[in-house]
Amino acid sequence: MTYGEQEPVRIPDAGKGSGMAEEKKTHGITVNTDDTWPGDVFEGEHYLYRRDENGDLILNDRDTLEMCFKMGEITEEEYTRELEYLKEHAEEIGKSIPDLKRGSKKLVAFFSASGVTRKLASRLAEAINADLHEIIPEEPYTKADLNWQDRGSRSSVEMNDKSIRPAVANSVEHIDQYDTIFLGFPIWWYVAPTIVCTFLEQYDLRGMTIVPFATSGSSGMGRTNAELGGSALGARLLEGKRFPADASAEELRAWVEQVMG
Repeated sequence: MTYGEQEPVRIPDAGKGSGMAEEKKTHGITVNTDDTWPGDVFEGEHYLYRRDENGDLILNDRDTLEMCFKMGEITEEEYTRELEYLKEHAEEIGKSIPDLKRGSKKLVAFFSASGVTRKLASRLAEAINADLHEIIPEEPYTKADLNWQDRGSRSSVEMNDKSIRPAVANSVEHIDQYDTIFLGFPIWWYVAPTIVCTFLEQYDLRGMTIVPFATSGSSGMGRTNAELGGSALGARLLEGKRFPADASAEELRAWVEQVMG
């Protein structure tokens, strides 16, 4: 059974303004529903999802899982299990989400800790006539933070605990004007830095195409897409490519033409 084939089951509301909560068991997880819950909550085949104020289906289950975990409604083991399922089935889940109307503009969004990716992203944006957006961390990374040989450094801790979401200081205005995001970052531990997940999870990406690109000393893309999938539900996530820092505009333009078909 696919997600699109299952009829949602509404969890009854406890009554607006009543202050009373009703409990619902789903896959061994107890969820409290009350006036403060963001929209109607539904029970899915494997995890919870909900509809927003406009009645559109929301399948970004990460928010629901994290809320349940923080409220103590699920254990860390249950949270981890459900999150892994979400990542593994991201493509399948995404196909069942109605597409939003998007504009036709292109955006190059990037995170650059040392400036290397910034130069490549700027070159790419200019080569394909795309808008440019830098993902700026709320707390800038220091040289000590980036010391991968120190297990206690900030980057090491963040990459070891995939639930960490480093705060982002800015956002993209009117993201619905874009149909494609070229997403750039340095490769950390064979994947994208977790702050890239923070960026993706800020937005409703339904119907959008996301194309990763990266810089690194020698590492390839590794498990980048597998890790990003759960943060980009509803989007078409294409295979990315690692580039040398000095990749030319011609090389970047040719890659975009090839990957976009």
